[in-house]
Amino acid sequence: AWAFLQTLVLRQNRLRSLEQTGELLLTLKNLNNLDISKNNFLSMPETCQWPGKMKQLNLSSTRIHSLTQCLPQTLEILDASNNNLDSFSLILPQLKELYISRNKLKTLPDASFLPVLSVMRISGNIINTFSKEQLDSFPQLKALEAGGNNFICSCDFLSFTQGQQALARVLVDWPDGYRCDAPSHVRGQRAQDARLSHSECHAA
Repeated sequence: AWAFLQTLVLRQNRLRSLEQTGELLLTLKNLNNLDISKNNFLSMPETCQWPGKMKQLNLSSTRIHSLTQCLPQTLEILDASNNNLDSFSLILPQLKELYISRNKLKTLPDASFLPVLSVMRISGNIINTFSKEQLDSFPQLKALEAGGNNFICSCDFLSFTQGQQALARVLVDWPDGYRCDAPSHVRGQRAQDARLSHSECHAA
């Protein structure tokens, strides 16, 4: 049945097992876009089987705590936003777009795991900094949304963000989304506007 089906939306049902869900869909040979958001998966097994042409997967709002190799290696778009993830360390060689906002991530993912990533939305986590080196390690990155995090506006972070004119073309929510959480005397200020004293940045 449904031999030519390419998109399937199973959002907001009572699905509880990713493993069973994948197995049930194996007969859909042409399925490439699956939305299983707003289900209660909670956990993810180490391995799963999926239709061989899967390109897009929406796992947002499924209360999962970690991602595993259960995810199809063929994915080009993954939405894992609004979950309980505190890390992202999966190798997904074909992934072009990653939506992982509203989780508990402390750092950007390792770029070597995502060699062709061009879009990443990682706002609303608990990231406190990122560097020019980290951004440059994503060779294909065209758009990054990383605002709404708890940024420590260190001298290095301010120097990097304020000194890069081209940064605004990559950071789609710059400058309003990037506000200082520390030091206390610049808390709430936009990183673009924050200023630290000479003595803070040139301590002996």
